[in-house]
Amino acid sequence: MTEQPPKSILSEIRRLGWRRPARVLFFYFFLFNLIIYGLVASQQTIGRPHPVAKLCMSGAVVMYKIYISPLSKAFGHGNPLTKPFYLVRDAFYHAGMKALPENDAEREMLWYLIRYTEFHELVEPVFRREDDARKPIGNLKELIRWTDEIHEHARAMTRHSFRDSYFRKARFNIFYGTIWTYVTLRPAIYSRAAGDSFYFNPFIRSDSEIARLEELQQLLIEFRERTRVQEPEGLDFFYNGTDRWFGDTEAINMTALFIALNRHEKKQLRCDDPQAKLFLETRKTLLEDMMNDKRMTGELRSNIVEGQNHDQFIQLLNILTEQCPQLMRKPDEPIDMRNWREHGR
Repeated sequence: MTEQPPKSILSEIRRLGWRRPARVLFFYFFLFNLIIYGLVASQQTIGRPHPVAKLCMSGAVVMYKIYISPLSKAFGHGNPLTKPFYLVRDAFYHAGMKALPENDAEREMLWYLIRYTEFHELVEPVFRREDDARKPIGNLKELIRWTDEIHEHARAMTRHSFRDSYFRKARFNIFYGTIWTYVTLRPAIYSRAAGDSFYFNPFIRSDSEIARLEELQQLLIEFRERTRVQEPEGLDFFYNGTDRWFGDTEAINMTALFIALNRHEKKQLRCDDPQAKLFLETRKTLLEDMMNDKRMTGELRSNIVEGQNHDQFIQLLNILTEQCPQLMRKPDEPIDMRNWREHGR
């Protein structure tokens, strides 16, 4: 009897039929996702309001964390491998939105956890690297749409109340994060889209863009005060952090910078302009008052100093030194930023 050669794995699969191993793989794939989803959903829903929306949110978070994020970091944002997972994530996202009342601020938390997280982790780092390296950026229209979306939701985040106590505590911290992302990215993206790769001149000269910054600055100051009165746990959560506890001052400083430079471009910047005073006061707070805080690490201190030495900051300082030496020699009394509009514009 002639000895038969050993069968290969492929021939054995053909004999058994491809459906059986495929079914086994699908079963384990489904079981894995079900276990992860169950763990996330149980943490998010037990004892918390809007359980249906949180079930949908959990599904969207699982799709993002387990599949979309790793595949995007490995092969690039928007690569074809992620499309099936985006379809599932977006289905969960839209179902969650439908399950929430129109007047509930938790809609903005759902947006933040799904849409903002995608931008912050997958889109923003790529732009910052390429912008720092002065490389050509091909998706500027998409980046404009992203920052438009962030602007819209940052404004909406302050309009309604929360039933969820954790989200209520975290709201100001999350609100600040969206403001900071917009304020630090929009000038570069807008100027890049206008053809300026090195400076922010197109942004500074755009009255519509500066009007947005004025609105966000006012919103940040007013919402901070409202949070202090109505949701004090929110400010405690923000200020007790170890990383960005000075971030609201930094955001106000940066908005005042661009607003003042816009007024200088139009020859409307006066020495008694509240934005000039606000810029100098928040700069002093960052470079002097906050440097003695026990949470101030060497890295944070270096980041603040480096930021204040960027070209636009030095440009405004030179303008104020030349035009308003009295402000530089003897600073005016600090402006109470909660009521800064009383000083006029």
